[in-house]
Amino acid sequence: MTNTEQKVLDAENAWGRALAANDVAALDTLMTDNLRYTHANSLVETKREFLDKIRSGERRYLSLEFFDLEVCIAGAAAIVNGCWRVVVRIKDHDIEARVRYTHIYLNENDAWRLLAHHASHIPAT
Repeated sequence: MTNTEQKVLDAENAWGRALAANDVAALDTLMTDNLRYTHANSLVETKREFLDKIRSGERRYLSLEFFDLEVCIAGAAAIVNGCWRVVVRIKDHDIEARVRYTHIYLNENDAWRLLAHHASHIPAT
């Protein structure tokens, strides 16, 4: 793994820790202002919409487990492909899912920040 790939993976891990802690302040610094977040159910949110739902408690991440992560560097951008097991509480309902996702990171002032998230459900086998 190159030094740049490790820095992207470090950013990905920081994002995962912040999400698991529902830490809106940390998430805010780890994402670009023009983030587009496409959930596995095809809901698309802006950064503000995504953070507001966590801040209000409407959405709470209860557990996250990442696996099969791959990093690809493309100039000032990077792509992370991976999977996660997630339990999220939306309003009063807990949802458990296995998801394959793609993250696009942008290097801004020597910091890798999340620009886009796109997820798809992994069917039960």
